[in-house]
Amino acid sequence: MLDHLLIAQRKGRTAQDVFGDDPESYCKELIRTLDRQPQLVFKGMFRHVDIF
Repeated sequence: MLDHLLIAQRKGRTAQDVFGDDPESYCKELIRTLDRQPQLVFKGMFRHVDIF
């Protein structure tokens, strides 16, 4: 979410532009989407971690 905000800020957009008028609903929908794709989220979290 921070990445989305930073990109939007660089483009002159506000948090309301990104999340809409109901940020709670936005976050709930995001969580529902992530719940459906747990393997992709897990892989994405560790994509940049070097394993020794």
